[in-house]
Amino acid sequence: MVTEQEKEFWNIIEIFENEGLLPYVMLIGSWVEYLYQNHIDSGFIANLRTTDVDFLYINLLRPTDKKFDIINALENKGFLCTQNRSSGVAKFIKEDVFRY
Repeated sequence: MVTEQEKEFWNIIEIFENEGLLPYVMLIGSWVEYLYQNHIDSGFIANLRTTDVDFLYINLLRPTDKKFDIINALENKGFLCTQNRSSGVAKFIKEDVFRY
């Protein structure tokens, strides 16, 4: 059975792919275990108890020739964006699915 979180996780992945951002980010945290369990034949059982999805965007200067409109793309799918002005860290919240 696919949960609401799983559906939204794949929506996020699709948005990142459509925006061209996916090659420049690394999935980190508990959702890596989910992928490992469901996409690698290892017998591994994930302990997915999280309310967020974490990505690492290693180099903000790459690629230099492309702008990504992730905020607008995620907001169009019902996410709310909050950004810490001093750190630059953006968080996207979707009520009852992903929060911080």
